[in-house]
Amino acid sequence: MCIRDSSKIISDERDRGDRKKEEFKIELKKRIEAINASTSELSKDTNDPFLLDIDSDAFEVLERIEVLRRRCDDVNELARQCNQIQSVLDLDISSFDALDDVRSEIATRTELWNSLKEFRKRLDRWKRGKAVSYTTLTRPT
Repeated sequence: MCIRDSSKIISDERDRGDRKKEEFKIELKKRIEAINASTSELSKDTNDPFLLDIDSDAFEVLERIEVLRRRCDDVNELARQCNQIQSVLDLDISSFDALDDVRSEIATRTELWNSLKEFRKRLDRWKRGKAVSYTTLTRPT
């Protein structure tokens, strides 16, 4: 094998690697579009008026929020994988700010409904004359 043949082999391998990288870029673009579409749907579902209605059943709301949280975790994992591939291929890392916003909204709603559920439970105990740890909920004498 001569040097010219070696150069041809190296050149062919480099071209093949470049083609593979382009295929990965195309696949990444499709995945990122799917992540953004899923994030948009999650955002819409997170802003369902039922999740903010004080008259909604807290247990049902928390169940729906948990489903949203799991869906968000799945989308977040896909985003993490895309960023990892981008890092390996030395590409610009995509930012998924809308996904971060959805995660924050889900966490806020979870905290809100857990607090409301706990407040209602303690208020009920207070009304029945049982001791409650809230100093602001003392029974009038």
